[in-house]
Amino acid sequence: MSRIALVTLVVDDYDEAIRFYVDALGFRLAEDESRGDGARWVVVVPPGADEGGTGLLLARAKGTRRAPGSVTRPVAGSGSFCTPTTSPATTPGCSPRA
Repeated sequence: MSRIALVTLVVDDYDEAIRFYVDALGFRLAEDESRGDGARWVVVVPPGADEGGTGLLLARAKGTRRAPGSVTRPVAGSGSFCTPTTSPATTPGCSPRA
């Protein structure tokens, strides 16, 4: 049987995102491991999720910050995300929306 193990969400701040998902929404912090260079592997799972269920991988974009209130959008067919400041040169398939 196929399943989705993790869904990646791009966040501005790991700790702020953890507080939101754990404290406000009742998720459980399943993993929080330093990967060096300020990067972390952070996974939260929804309340009542059984072992092997889908979790959220909280990922922080390197080198860019989104404008407050902006929304990322996925690049079709990839694991990349476009933001208002994403450069098409560094993120193939990402172009500014008109």
